[in-house]
Amino acid sequence: MKKSNEPKNNLIQRLLNSTLKFTKINDDAHQQSPDNGKFNYELPDSFIQAVDNARTKAGYDILPHLHHQSTSPSLSSSSSAHDTYKYLQTVTEIFRSASNNDVARMATKKVPFRRTPRERVQQQQHHHTTAPVLLSPRATFRMMMPRNFMMFNRCRQPFHFTPMNMRQQPRPMFQMRFRHDNISLNPVSKLVHSKPTSHGAGPTNLGVKDDGTTMSSSSEYVASPYQNASSAIAVLDVLPLTFGIVRGQIPETNYLKTMSIPELQPTICSTKDLSLQIDFLPGEDEVKCREDLTYHRRKRKVTYDGELIVTKYRLLFVRKSPDSIEVLVNVPIGMISQIEKIGGQKFSQINDGAAYGIEIDCKDVRRLFFGIAKEQKYRRTVYDQLTRLIFPFSIVKPDITNPSHFFSSFFAWNYKQRVSPSKIDKGWTLYDKVQDYTRMGIRRHGDAHWTINTEINQDYSLCDTYPDVLVLPANFDTSRFQQVAAFRSRNRLPVLSWYCGDTYVTITRASQPLTGLNRKSQDDVEYLQEIANTNVNQGSKLYILDARPKVNAIANKANGGGYEDYAECELEFHNIQNIHVMRESLNKLHSAIRYGSEDDKNWFNDSANSNWLFHIRTILTSVSQIVSLVNNEKRSVLVHCSDGWDRTAQLTSLSMLVLDPYYRTLEGFIILIEKEWISFGHKFLLRIGHADKHYSEQSPVFLQFLDCTYQLLQQFEFAFEFNEKFLLVIADHLYTCQYGTFLLNSEKLRTDMKISEYTMSVWTPLLQERHSYLNPLYNANSSQVLQINSTLNQIKLWKNYYCQHMPDYQSTVVSALR
Repeated sequence: MKKSNEPKNNLIQRLLNSTLKFTKINDDAHQQSPDNGKFNYELPDSFIQAVDNARTKAGYDILPHLHHQSTSPSLSSSSSAHDTYKYLQTVTEIFRSASNNDVARMATKKVPFRRTPRERVQQQQHHHTTAPVLLSPRATFRMMMPRNFMMFNRCRQPFHFTPMNMRQQPRPMFQMRFRHDNISLNPVSKLVHSKPTSHGAGPTNLGVKDDGTTMSSSSEYVASPYQNASSAIAVLDVLPLTFGIVRGQIPETNYLKTMSIPELQPTICSTKDLSLQIDFLPGEDEVKCREDLTYHRRKRKVTYDGELIVTKYRLLFVRKSPDSIEVLVNVPIGMISQIEKIGGQKFSQINDGAAYGIEIDCKDVRRLFFGIAKEQKYRRTVYDQLTRLIFPFSIVKPDITNPSHFFSSFFAWNYKQRVSPSKIDKGWTLYDKVQDYTRMGIRRHGDAHWTINTEINQDYSLCDTYPDVLVLPANFDTSRFQQVAAFRSRNRLPVLSWYCGDTYVTITRASQPLTGLNRKSQDDVEYLQEIANTNVNQGSKLYILDARPKVNAIANKANGGGYEDYAECELEFHNIQNIHVMRESLNKLHSAIRYGSEDDKNWFNDSANSNWLFHIRTILTSVSQIVSLVNNEKRSVLVHCSDGWDRTAQLTSLSMLVLDPYYRTLEGFIILIEKEWISFGHKFLLRIGHADKHYSEQSPVFLQFLDCTYQLLQQFEFAFEFNEKFLLVIADHLYTCQYGTFLLNSEKLRTDMKISEYTMSVWTPLLQERHSYLNPLYNANSSQVLQINSTLNQIKLWKNYYCQHMPDYQSTVVSALR
């Protein structure tokens, strides 16, 4: 393709031309005005200084030193617009004429700022985002350069600016609108004393209030050539601010590294100023967002005008009328899964095509729509504000090496500081690993079959997703454990979960073996044989339950995974689907519940098509088979899936719940969750999606465990000390982020992050209100093994959980929780 011979304008020329357009237009308007006063816009001194600084930083002359022209009338605010325009024309001529500066030479060669192939690669690999950009409700400064334009400093290191197109229509370079009543600014006339171009990290002067005081905003941050070490001039284009002006100074860079995005968000007011009949929690005293919107309920049949309010803990919608104030929406922000802009190309499912606003999906079925008038043009601002408050980890990757930075993104940290700042609550010390294994009948020393090993994984060096206390075969050479672990995915070697002291039957758990296409480990084979030998029924093969569908296990062989094709073991696949299938199934169930009713025949079809109850049945069928093997056939069972922290945890914990009456007590159920889920490394942070809108790793694995427990509670109500309300509270706190129990992925992370010092355990308040969660039908003398009926007609939808927020749903259990 033939290149154009027409020379390209350089950066400064485009910058000045844009200013000239604006100045000329205002000059023409000024001459037509009957009031022939002075023109009140000036080219700031900071602009001239920026040009000099950019020239110096770039290592070549972008522009002749303009400070020699400082006596020009254009720099005086008292000069006329015509004089300013005439002078800037002269300045522009400097660039059009031949000179010895680099920019002119480059323009002559028709290759201004050309990138070399190496620099193109560097551009693709280098993605730099400064912290101040994250503070802005939206992009508040724009580089006036074409898309993908790049400049270099003296080291020729590429630096990305926010790509923005040039303004095509003449308009003021600096525009500002405020919604607060105490601020009244004309876009041009009252910016005389402001400095829209800034050259240092610090607050930007935005103008003058009616009372004569200066306005500064920490949410409006100006990029600086000094800070970014680039040869660029940042021009501030202040966009409409809808959340008010921040009082105080901008945080320093080192402060940004230790604070989360929500903590840096401006505080609008205190919750005490809202005058709402809500019991705000300790630590929930700051309002981060406050907007006038319209709430649409149930296919736009009813709409309410009111105010959207976001605190550190919850999202509220308050309907205000002359007679009363009513809270229509009250959602913990941790319960929110997605936020979408609706209108234009994207239509809401609960509103017609004319809807325009913000749609919020919740993890507990609720879907909320808030309408915004198109002419107000601040939907994007509301969306960005909510995204920063609710999904900070979608903006900045969580720093799991800095506890104060990580936990400050969650309300659990604020709550702990107010309730128990220096005291570690009892919930964190409730689970004693050695004591629980001893209760099963395993002695710490001298047992013939199993040993409680507190040293091999003391520093989590053997497996960083396992607990520091492991129960391992006593007669297996300790030096070989490392080889066994290396042959398992994530080093999750087979370890004991449950033990019967009478029959020596065991349930062990692991991850898939790394057999690949043709690998085998003799250490792994002999280790599994040693587990089988611990069973008193000599000669019985170890039963290996692979929770995956067989086709998935075969596919994993291509990625280095696989399954045990050992003659010494009996292997069976149980067709429990992966996390992605389960997530889609729950989404379909949510849709069926949102848009249907039990009186509608289609509602039953849509619920059935979600396959949610089918998946619950599949899990319970596998549990029933494990229980039968252990209790009736006295065979030891090894359970694993791919990595051993999702489906494996479901099967082992539910089997223990059915086999062992201790785990059916209230304290025992807490111990079961702490043991099989929390200490053995279920990835709560990723599976629940705390503070992150990306859902590729999210899945309702633990919710399925609670749902299966509910099914058992319905079939054997006399066998459980706790009631359904206990399960509902745990399910709610799974998402609220009020406590730290379900925030992290492994015991090692909880230890390294000192979670007990920064957050409270959810078990502390639950045990304090123990009487509220007791089952009056519980028979403490019942110690039998439960015989599960997993036929599909016995699996019921957990309505008190999935339907609790539907407007037409009534339940005494749900009412007691509200």
